Amino acid sequence: MRPYQVYLSETHDPWANLAFESYLLEHSDPETPILFLWRNTPTVVIGRAQNPWLECHLDLMQHHQVKLARRISGGGAVYHDLGNMNFSFIDTPESFNKQKNLELIAITLLHLGIQAYSSGRNDLEILTPEPRKISGSAFRETKTRCLHHGTLLIHADLTALSQYLNPSPKKLQAKGVTSVRARVANLSEFSPHITPPLVQDQLLKTLSRTYDLKPLLVFDPTRLQAFPHPEFFQAQHLLFSSHHWLYGRTLPFTHEIHARHALGEIRLHMFIENQIIIDIEGYTDDLTPEPFLKFCDALKGQCYSRQALQALLMQAPGLSESLRGCLEGVLDQEVAEITAEQYGQTALPSSSGAI
Repeated sequence: MRPYQVYLSETHDPWANLAFESYLLEHSDPETPILFLWRNTPTVVIGRAQNPWLECHLDLMQHHQVKLARRISGGGAVYHDLGNMNFSFIDTPESFNKQKNLELIAITLLHLGIQAYSSGRNDLEILTPEPRKISGSAFRETKTRCLHHGTLLIHADLTALSQYLNPSPKKLQAKGVTSVRARVANLSEFSPHITPPLVQDQLLKTLSRTYDLKPLLVFDPTRLQAFPHPEFFQAQHLLFSSHHWLYGRTLPFTHEIHARHALGEIRLHMFIENQIIIDIEGYTDDLTPEPFLKFCDALKGQCYSRQALQALLMQAPGLSESLRGCLEGVLDQEVAEITAEQYGQTALPSSSGAI
Protein backbone atom coordinates (compact mmCIF):
# COMPACT_ATOMS: atom_id res chain seq x y z
CA MET A 1 0.00 0.00 0.00
CA ARG A 2 1.36 3.42 -0.97
CA PRO A 3 2.50 5.58 1.97
CA TYR A 4 0.68 8.85 2.63
CA GLN A 5 2.41 12.22 2.67
CA VAL A 6 0.93 14.59 5.23
CA TYR A 7 1.48 18.36 5.10
CA LEU A 8 0.64 20.69 7.99
CA SER A 9 0.32 24.41 7.36
CA GLU A 10 1.94 26.95 9.67
CA THR A 11 0.18 29.90 8.06
CA HIS A 12 -3.40 31.09 8.50
CA ASP A 13 -3.33 33.13 5.30
CA PRO A 14 -6.23 31.76 3.17
CA TRP A 15 -4.68 32.83 -0.13
CA ALA A 16 -1.36 31.15 0.77
CA ASN A 17 -3.08 27.93 1.87
CA LEU A 18 -5.20 27.74 -1.29
CA ALA A 19 -2.11 28.47 -3.38
CA PHE A 20 -0.18 25.65 -1.67
CA GLU A 21 -3.09 23.28 -2.18
CA SER A 22 -3.00 24.15 -5.88
CA TYR A 23 0.77 23.62 -5.85
CA LEU A 24 0.32 20.13 -4.39
CA LEU A 25 -2.30 19.30 -6.99
CA GLU A 26 0.06 20.23 -9.82
CA HIS A 27 3.58 19.48 -8.54
CA SER A 28 3.49 16.74 -5.91
CA ASP A 29 4.51 13.16 -6.71
CA PRO A 30 1.50 11.80 -8.65
CA GLU A 31 1.93 8.35 -7.09
CA THR A 32 1.85 9.61 -3.50
CA PRO A 33 -1.52 10.18 -1.80
CA ILE A 34 -1.58 13.44 0.14
CA LEU A 35 -3.39 14.88 3.13
CA PHE A 36 -2.99 18.63 3.71
CA LEU A 37 -4.35 20.13 6.95
CA TRP A 38 -4.78 23.89 7.32
CA ARG A 39 -6.73 26.63 9.07
CA ASN A 40 -7.50 30.21 8.10
CA THR A 41 -8.08 33.52 9.83
CA PRO A 42 -11.70 34.71 9.39
CA THR A 43 -12.47 34.28 5.70
CA VAL A 44 -15.44 33.66 3.45
CA VAL A 45 -14.43 31.17 0.76
CA ILE A 46 -16.67 31.04 -2.29
CA GLY A 47 -16.85 28.37 -4.97
CA ARG A 48 -15.22 28.81 -8.37
CA ALA A 49 -18.52 29.77 -10.08
CA GLN A 50 -20.02 31.93 -7.33
CA ASN A 51 -20.91 35.59 -7.16
CA PRO A 52 -19.44 37.33 -4.07
CA TRP A 53 -22.11 40.06 -4.10
CA LEU A 54 -24.83 37.43 -3.98
CA GLU A 55 -23.17 35.16 -1.40
CA CYS A 56 -21.50 37.55 1.04
CA HIS A 57 -22.21 40.60 3.12
CA LEU A 58 -19.13 42.36 1.72
CA ASP A 59 -19.48 45.58 3.71
CA LEU A 60 -19.72 43.77 7.02
CA MET A 61 -16.76 41.58 6.08
CA GLN A 62 -14.68 44.66 5.33
CA HIS A 63 -15.70 46.33 8.59
CA HIS A 64 -14.62 43.24 10.57
CA GLN A 65 -11.52 42.62 8.42
CA VAL A 66 -12.78 39.29 7.14
CA LYS A 67 -11.06 38.22 3.94
CA LEU A 68 -12.67 36.95 0.76
CA ALA A 69 -11.20 33.94 -1.07
CA ARG A 70 -12.23 31.93 -4.11
CA ARG A 71 -11.24 28.29 -4.39
CA ILE A 72 -10.62 26.20 -7.54
CA SER A 73 -13.49 23.79 -6.84
CA GLY A 74 -17.22 24.29 -7.21
CA GLY A 75 -19.88 24.28 -4.54
CA GLY A 76 -21.14 26.89 -2.13
CA ALA A 77 -19.78 29.62 0.11
CA VAL A 78 -18.31 28.65 3.49
CA TYR A 79 -16.95 30.56 6.46
CA HIS A 80 -13.50 29.77 7.87
CA ASP A 81 -11.89 30.84 11.14
CA LEU A 82 -9.40 29.26 13.51
CA GLY A 83 -12.17 27.11 15.01
CA ASN A 84 -12.59 25.37 11.67
CA MET A 85 -10.11 22.76 10.33
CA ASN A 86 -9.71 22.27 6.58
CA PHE A 87 -8.58 19.02 5.01
CA SER A 88 -7.39 18.35 1.46
CA PHE A 89 -7.01 14.83 0.07
CA ILE A 90 -5.12 14.50 -3.23
CA ASP A 91 -4.69 11.24 -5.14
CA THR A 92 -4.65 9.72 -8.62
CA PRO A 93 -7.99 9.27 -10.45
CA GLU A 94 -7.58 5.50 -10.18
CA SER A 95 -7.16 5.55 -6.38
CA PHE A 96 -9.34 8.54 -5.54
CA ASN A 97 -12.25 7.62 -3.26
CA LYS A 98 -14.13 10.47 -1.62
CA GLN A 99 -16.27 8.09 0.44
CA LYS A 100 -13.17 6.55 2.03
CA ASN A 101 -11.92 10.04 2.82
CA LEU A 102 -15.16 10.88 4.62
CA GLU A 103 -15.07 7.54 6.43
CA LEU A 104 -11.57 8.41 7.65
CA ILE A 105 -12.91 11.67 9.13
CA ALA A 106 -15.92 9.87 10.62
CA ILE A 107 -13.72 7.19 12.25
CA THR A 108 -11.51 9.94 13.67
CA LEU A 109 -14.54 11.59 15.26
CA LEU A 110 -15.78 8.25 16.60
CA HIS A 111 -12.48 7.84 18.47
CA LEU A 112 -13.23 11.25 19.99
CA GLY A 113 -16.69 10.12 21.10
CA ILE A 114 -18.72 11.71 18.27
CA GLN A 115 -20.73 9.67 15.78
CA ALA A 116 -21.05 11.32 12.38
CA TYR A 117 -22.63 10.09 9.15
CA SER A 118 -22.06 10.86 5.49
CA SER A 119 -25.02 12.52 3.78
CA GLY A 120 -26.07 12.46 0.14
CA ARG A 121 -24.44 15.85 -0.48
CA ASN A 122 -20.96 14.62 0.50
CA ASP A 123 -21.38 16.27 3.89
CA LEU A 124 -20.84 14.86 7.35
CA GLU A 125 -23.75 15.21 9.75
CA ILE A 126 -24.61 14.36 13.32
CA LEU A 127 -28.08 12.89 13.76
CA THR A 128 -29.69 14.80 16.58
CA PRO A 129 -33.50 15.07 16.34
CA GLU A 130 -32.70 16.60 12.96
CA PRO A 131 -29.42 16.36 10.97
CA ARG A 132 -26.74 18.92 11.88
CA LYS A 133 -24.00 19.52 9.34
CA ILE A 134 -20.45 19.57 10.69
CA SER A 135 -18.47 19.17 7.46
CA GLY A 136 -18.90 20.04 3.79
CA SER A 137 -16.82 18.98 0.79
CA ALA A 138 -15.96 20.08 -2.72
CA PHE A 139 -13.94 18.50 -5.52
CA ARG A 140 -11.58 19.22 -8.40
CA GLU A 141 -10.10 16.87 -11.01
CA THR A 142 -7.15 17.17 -13.38
CA LYS A 143 -5.85 14.58 -15.85
CA THR A 144 -3.45 13.14 -13.28
CA ARG A 145 -4.79 14.16 -9.86
CA CYS A 146 -8.05 14.53 -7.95
CA LEU A 147 -8.71 16.89 -5.06
CA HIS A 148 -11.23 16.44 -2.27
CA HIS A 149 -11.20 19.27 0.24
CA GLY A 150 -13.56 20.10 3.04
CA THR A 151 -14.25 21.90 6.28
CA LEU A 152 -14.72 20.56 9.77
CA LEU A 153 -16.52 22.83 12.24
CA ILE A 154 -14.93 22.39 15.67
CA HIS A 155 -15.60 25.61 17.56
CA ALA A 156 -16.14 28.13 14.76
CA ASP A 157 -18.03 31.37 15.31
CA LEU A 158 -21.45 30.35 13.98
CA THR A 159 -22.87 33.81 14.58
CA ALA A 160 -20.24 35.26 12.25
CA LEU A 161 -20.93 32.46 9.78
CA SER A 162 -24.58 33.45 9.65
CA GLN A 163 -23.81 37.16 9.35
CA TYR A 164 -21.26 36.97 6.55
CA LEU A 165 -23.02 34.34 4.47
CA ASN A 166 -26.35 36.15 4.50
CA PRO A 167 -26.09 39.32 2.41
CA SER A 168 -28.34 42.30 2.88
CA PRO A 169 -31.46 42.02 0.68
CA LYS A 170 -30.70 42.98 -2.91
CA LYS A 171 -32.54 42.35 -6.11
CA LEU A 172 -29.68 40.35 -7.56
CA GLN A 173 -30.11 37.70 -10.21
CA ALA A 174 -27.16 35.57 -11.28
CA LYS A 175 -26.17 32.54 -13.31
CA GLY A 176 -23.67 31.33 -10.72
CA VAL A 177 -24.15 28.68 -8.03
CA THR A 178 -26.16 29.84 -5.02
CA SER A 179 -25.12 28.26 -1.75
CA VAL A 180 -27.47 25.76 -0.18
CA ARG A 181 -27.95 26.76 3.45
CA ALA A 182 -27.83 23.94 5.94
CA ARG A 183 -28.34 23.73 9.67
CA VAL A 184 -24.79 23.56 10.95
CA ALA A 185 -23.21 22.66 14.27
CA ASN A 186 -19.84 22.75 15.96
CA LEU A 187 -18.29 19.54 17.24
CA SER A 188 -17.81 21.36 20.55
CA GLU A 189 -21.60 21.19 21.06
CA PHE A 190 -21.23 17.42 21.41
CA SER A 191 -17.76 17.32 22.99
CA PRO A 192 -17.00 20.56 24.89
CA HIS A 193 -13.24 19.99 25.23
CA ILE A 194 -12.55 19.21 21.57
CA THR A 195 -9.99 21.43 19.78
CA PRO A 196 -8.48 21.58 16.28
CA PRO A 197 -5.08 20.23 17.49
CA LEU A 198 -6.86 17.33 19.19
CA VAL A 199 -8.77 16.48 16.00
CA GLN A 200 -5.61 16.83 13.92
CA ASP A 201 -3.63 14.47 16.16
CA GLN A 202 -6.42 11.87 16.16
CA LEU A 203 -6.81 12.11 12.38
CA LEU A 204 -3.12 11.33 11.91
CA LYS A 205 -3.41 8.37 14.29
CA THR A 206 -6.44 7.08 12.38
CA LEU A 207 -4.64 7.49 9.06
CA SER A 208 -1.56 5.64 10.38
CA ARG A 209 -3.68 2.62 11.32
CA THR A 210 -4.49 2.04 7.64
CA TYR A 211 -1.54 3.54 5.77
CA ASP A 212 2.17 3.96 6.21
CA LEU A 213 3.04 7.63 6.67
CA LYS A 214 6.02 9.46 5.28
CA PRO A 215 7.68 11.96 7.64
CA LEU A 216 5.45 14.97 8.23
CA LEU A 217 6.21 18.04 6.14
CA VAL A 218 5.38 21.58 7.22
CA PHE A 219 4.25 24.30 4.84
CA ASP A 220 5.64 27.73 5.70
CA PRO A 221 5.33 30.34 2.93
CA THR A 222 8.48 32.07 4.21
CA ARG A 223 10.59 28.93 3.65
CA LEU A 224 9.72 27.85 0.12
CA GLN A 225 13.22 26.55 -0.64
CA ALA A 226 12.14 23.23 0.88
CA PHE A 227 9.87 22.61 -2.13
CA PRO A 228 10.66 22.37 -5.85
CA HIS A 229 9.09 24.93 -8.23
CA PRO A 230 8.56 27.67 -5.64
CA GLU A 231 7.81 30.06 -8.51
CA PHE A 232 4.56 28.15 -9.16
CA PHE A 233 3.41 28.72 -5.59
CA GLN A 234 4.32 32.41 -5.78
CA ALA A 235 2.34 32.81 -9.00
CA GLN A 236 -0.65 31.00 -7.48
CA HIS A 237 -0.51 33.16 -4.36
CA LEU A 238 -0.62 36.29 -6.50
CA LEU A 239 -3.53 34.81 -8.44
CA PHE A 240 -5.62 33.82 -5.41
CA SER A 241 -5.12 37.22 -3.77
CA SER A 242 -5.77 39.20 -6.97
CA HIS A 243 -8.81 41.34 -7.56
CA HIS A 244 -9.40 39.65 -10.91
CA TRP A 245 -9.64 36.18 -9.33
CA LEU A 246 -11.84 37.33 -6.47
CA TYR A 247 -14.21 39.57 -8.46
CA GLY A 248 -13.35 39.53 -12.14
CA ARG A 249 -14.33 35.88 -12.49
CA THR A 250 -17.88 36.62 -11.36
CA LEU A 251 -20.47 35.43 -13.85
CA PRO A 252 -22.79 38.06 -15.33
CA PHE A 253 -25.54 39.27 -13.01
CA THR A 254 -28.06 42.06 -12.70
CA HIS A 255 -28.79 44.46 -9.89
CA GLU A 256 -32.03 46.42 -9.69
CA ILE A 257 -32.32 49.43 -7.39
CA HIS A 258 -35.71 50.98 -6.61
CA ALA A 259 -36.18 54.06 -4.44
CA ARG A 260 -38.44 57.06 -3.88
CA HIS A 261 -37.53 60.67 -3.12
CA ALA A 262 -39.48 63.86 -2.60
CA LEU A 263 -39.97 64.54 -6.31
CA GLY A 264 -40.64 61.07 -7.62
CA GLU A 265 -39.51 57.45 -8.05
CA ILE A 266 -36.35 56.01 -9.61
CA ARG A 267 -35.28 52.60 -10.85
CA LEU A 268 -31.82 51.50 -11.89
CA HIS A 269 -31.41 48.17 -13.65
CA MET A 270 -27.71 47.33 -14.08
CA PHE A 271 -26.13 44.41 -15.94
CA ILE A 272 -22.68 43.61 -14.54
CA GLU A 273 -19.97 41.41 -15.97
CA ASN A 274 -16.43 41.07 -14.58
CA GLN A 275 -17.32 43.85 -12.11
CA ILE A 276 -17.99 46.29 -14.96
CA ILE A 277 -21.42 47.82 -15.63
CA ILE A 278 -21.85 46.89 -19.28
CA ASP A 279 -25.44 48.10 -19.61
CA ILE A 280 -27.93 50.08 -17.54
CA GLU A 281 -31.53 51.20 -17.83
CA GLY A 282 -32.87 54.08 -15.77
CA TYR A 283 -36.51 54.90 -15.10
CA THR A 284 -38.08 57.84 -13.28
CA ASP A 285 -41.35 59.74 -13.07
CA ASP A 286 -39.48 62.97 -12.29
CA LEU A 287 -40.76 65.95 -14.31
CA THR A 288 -37.17 66.74 -15.38
CA PRO A 289 -35.64 63.28 -16.01
CA GLU A 290 -32.71 64.38 -18.20
CA PRO A 291 -30.06 64.78 -15.42
CA PHE A 292 -30.94 61.37 -13.99
CA LEU A 293 -30.84 59.66 -17.41
CA LYS A 294 -27.52 61.36 -18.18
CA PHE A 295 -26.13 60.04 -14.91
CA CYS A 296 -27.33 56.53 -15.83
CA ASP A 297 -25.61 56.73 -19.23
CA ALA A 298 -22.36 57.74 -17.52
CA LEU A 299 -22.39 54.55 -15.44
CA LYS A 300 -21.91 52.34 -18.51
CA GLY A 301 -18.40 50.91 -18.57
CA GLN A 302 -17.69 51.87 -14.96
CA CYS A 303 -16.49 49.67 -12.10
CA TYR A 304 -19.34 48.20 -10.03
CA SER A 305 -18.29 49.40 -6.60
CA ARG A 306 -19.73 51.92 -4.20
CA GLN A 307 -16.77 54.31 -4.23
CA ALA A 308 -16.64 54.38 -8.04
CA LEU A 309 -20.35 55.10 -8.43
CA GLN A 310 -20.38 57.71 -5.68
CA ALA A 311 -17.43 59.48 -7.32
CA LEU A 312 -19.42 59.73 -10.53
CA LEU A 313 -22.47 60.94 -8.63
CA MET A 314 -20.44 63.80 -7.17
CA GLN A 315 -19.64 64.95 -10.72
CA ALA A 316 -23.20 64.61 -12.03
CA PRO A 317 -24.64 68.02 -13.03
CA GLY A 318 -28.26 69.11 -12.77
CA LEU A 319 -29.52 66.61 -10.20
CA SER A 320 -31.96 68.01 -7.68
CA GLU A 321 -30.90 67.98 -4.04
CA SER A 322 -33.64 65.45 -3.31
CA LEU A 323 -32.59 63.08 -6.10
CA ARG A 324 -28.87 63.37 -5.33
CA GLY A 325 -29.51 62.54 -1.68
CA CYS A 326 -31.69 59.60 -2.68
CA LEU A 327 -29.00 58.19 -4.99
CA GLU A 328 -26.32 58.65 -2.33
CA GLY A 329 -28.48 56.69 0.10
CA VAL A 330 -29.26 53.73 -2.15
CA LEU A 331 -25.67 53.42 -3.40
CA ASP A 332 -24.45 53.44 0.19
CA GLN A 333 -26.94 50.76 1.22
CA GLU A 334 -27.01 48.47 -1.81
CA VAL A 335 -23.60 48.53 -3.49
CA ALA A 336 -20.64 47.08 -1.62
CA GLU A 337 -17.45 49.04 -1.12
CA ILE A 338 -14.52 47.04 -2.49
CA THR A 339 -10.95 47.88 -1.50
CA ALA A 340 -7.80 46.39 -2.96
CA GLU A 341 -6.12 46.42 0.46
CA GLN A 342 -8.81 44.28 2.07
CA TYR A 343 -9.72 41.90 -0.74
CA GLY A 344 -6.67 41.48 -2.94
CA GLN A 345 -3.23 42.71 -3.87
CA THR A 346 -4.04 43.73 -7.42
CA ALA A 347 -5.49 47.17 -8.08
CA LEU A 348 -9.19 47.64 -8.64
CA PRO A 349 -10.51 48.33 -12.13
CA SER A 350 -10.41 52.06 -12.75
CA SER A 351 -13.47 54.22 -13.25
CA SER A 352 -12.49 56.76 -15.84
CA GLY A 353 -14.36 59.46 -17.61
CA ALA A 354 -16.44 62.40 -16.54
CA ILE A 355 -20.13 63.07 -16.76
